[in-house]
Amino acid sequence: SRGLGDVYKRQDKDLYVDKDATTKTFHSFKVRGVPKDNSLASDTTEPKVNAYWHEGLVWGTLERAYLKESQQRNAEKSGFYRQKFLETASVFGFNLMEPSPIELLSVLEAKSGPSIRDEIYQFQDKGDREVALRFDFTVGLTRYATSQKTLKLPAKISSFGGVWRYDEPQKGRYRFFHQWNIEIFGNLNLDYDAEIIEFTSRFFDNLTMENIIIDINHRKLVQSYINQLFESNEDSLLNDIFRAVDKIQKKSKNEILEEYKKKGYSPEKLEKILEFSNLKGSPSEIEQNFNTSSLEGWDELCALYHSLKDRGVDNIRINFGIVRGLDYYSGIVFEAYDSTSDLGALVGGCLLYT
Repeated sequence: SRGLGDVYKRQDKDLYVDKDATTKTFHSFKVRGVPKDNSLASDTTEPKVNAYWHEGLVWGTLERAYLKESQQRNAEKSGFYRQKFLETASVFGFNLMEPSPIELLSVLEAKSGPSIRDEIYQFQDKGDREVALRFDFTVGLTRYATSQKTLKLPAKISSFGGVWRYDEPQKGRYRFFHQWNIEIFGNLNLDYDAEIIEFTSRFFDNLTMENIIIDINHRKLVQSYINQLFESNEDSLLNDIFRAVDKIQKKSKNEILEEYKKKGYSPEKLEKILEFSNLKGSPSEIEQNFNTSSLEGWDELCALYHSLKDRGVDNIRINFGIVRGLDYYSGIVFEAYDSTSDLGALVGGCLLYT
């Protein structure tokens, strides 16, 4: 029933579940002589199943058992990922912490802007305070780090747990899911930027995942090109174009052009932005196809690339189309992909400069 195995009615009024289709999830069972009045015959074989007869389908406990076992398998997978994450975090010297699942809405808006209301679960608590479920760990960890006056810097903190997003459930997007997170607080430099990305690569290695590509970029680099092309430093324009670039992985070129033409942007300039965003490769490969001399942050991005290569992280490339979506990102950004899958970014991160 609904993927649980073939349940059918035989002429002798026996009901069976196809054993081969269910051995991975259930012990096989059969229900004999199930009448249409929903009562269950006494000669039901073990394990007993509370069910009712409806067009040859056995429902009820079977479906609940399927969901229960599905949840158990998900919990086992989550436990495996968590253990591998903790092992990797320990090697890199990160201390584990799980922040509160509830945050003040005003704090989240200060981080991500008023538009974040549309992307999270928010409500009023019994004290009439506007609160929300966490959508990541950064706010809670930052609050902890700034409140600890004796905290030795740089501080390396890791987290693993559930987060909530008010999103339309679909492939690769859920309203509740487990997320891993690492943060380094302090007066940081290029070495710490490289360490965050190296951690990501080593974690995937520990999960024995193959075909992983890590794309890196610098927001300042994209910002400088946008400012030059549109001859403007307006924040609203900058954020709009950043969002257009971020949509390249999710929408077709024509869809993006049509959407932003309606907003009054020049199609010719949008074309150039989209062409710019498709540049990817090693520093030498990009320099062969584009004059990078006027781009802010290019030298810094190249230094990061070579630092990662020196650390043995070979599955990296520069990708001008990686900007991440949130407006507060200001420095290096990166995303990881499975090159054999269309799932989208498996990991995303940024290095903040404040």
